[in-house]
Amino acid sequence: MTEHHIQRKLRQVAEALACTVPLVGNALGHIQDELALTDGYKSTTIGDGGSRSTAELTVVEAAVHARYEMTSRREQLRDDVEALTQIANSLREVALGALRYRTPQALLEASHVTLCSGKGKPGDDVPWIPHSRDPDNGWRDTECRREAVRDGMCGACWKRADRWAREHGFRSMVTVEAADYGYRSAVNL
Repeated sequence: MTEHHIQRKLRQVAEALACTVPLVGNALGHIQDELALTDGYKSTTIGDGGSRSTAELTVVEAAVHARYEMTSRREQLRDDVEALTQIANSLREVALGALRYRTPQALLEASHVTLCSGKGKPGDDVPWIPHSRDPDNGWRDTECRREAVRDGMCGACWKRADRWAREHGFRSMVTVEAADYGYRSAVNL
């Protein structure tokens, strides 16, 4: 099997990350050391003699600014590592899901699932139109692709077929089903 261009790109990313791992570790260590040294105060803070009217930062302000910059970079490094971890996990899950995916036809053939059809039942030649108020609206949904669970039909089509049969003078589907199993039913007998 030839290597896909996405695989080549992933290898390049992995190589770049492998070179970056020690750099990130060194950067985090350096930031931690600098934060320990820069607490924002100097022993000669009082009476530094600096004028407050200039645009230059005082020693305290410079230390606060340095701490802010170092803390910001440290948190950015941590966030980036967390984001990379989540992206790697997501990439793995999507790839595994793609390997498990089967087309619907392959799924049907593999599990031998029977789809809803209702052919051969009274009224199967009259299509069902959703939300129709026509009293002669049929029951058979020609677009139905659900699994057949009862008498060759899905639950929704079976209910519509039963209702249609009773309204058009045919035996109820419940009665027919009971007779098929040798039971007497009080429904429409």
